[in-house]
Amino acid sequence: MSGGTGNAALTLPVPDVWMPSPRQRTLLACPAYELLGWGNRGGGKSDWLLMDFARDIGRGLGRSWRCIILRREEKDLVDIIERSKSYFHRAFPGAKFSSERLEWTFVTGERLVFAFAKKSDDIRQFLGQEWPWQGFDELCNWADPSLYLDIQSCARSPNPKVRPRIRAATNP
Repeated sequence: MSGGTGNAALTLPVPDVWMPSPRQRTLLACPAYELLGWGNRGGGKSDWLLMDFARDIGRGLGRSWRCIILRREEKDLVDIIERSKSYFHRAFPGAKFSSERLEWTFVTGERLVFAFAKKSDDIRQFLGQEWPWQGFDELCNWADPSLYLDIQSCARSPNPKVRPRIRAATNP
């Protein structure tokens, strides 16, 4: 999973698992704290979210790298979860996915949770916790921006090595 540019920030562990498109490479290279990636359906936005998270697996962050990908409805998580399985089982041997908790746990301690929230009140279950990397798949599906804004307060970690990031993907 290499970005192909030689830039360490784009290096992922297994080059033959995923190769970014030029647009994905640009998004992965962006150092911004908050980033919106947009494009047509099937344009690779969900893959970009998965790989933006994955590039910090095995870099010594361990349990400090506890991350979340949100969709509006539980049924909408099916595709991105299946995509994650197609990549993560091959890229990270020993990684485990819990269908009950909708969560990946990696050998080195990192975690990725898939969750859903229809309205602002649904996000309260995550508030007060640390989610240093947050991904919103199809941000345009939430008409009320309060859900997106409220959980941003959780983009933090006491580990100074963690670089918090908020990523969102949407159709134009």
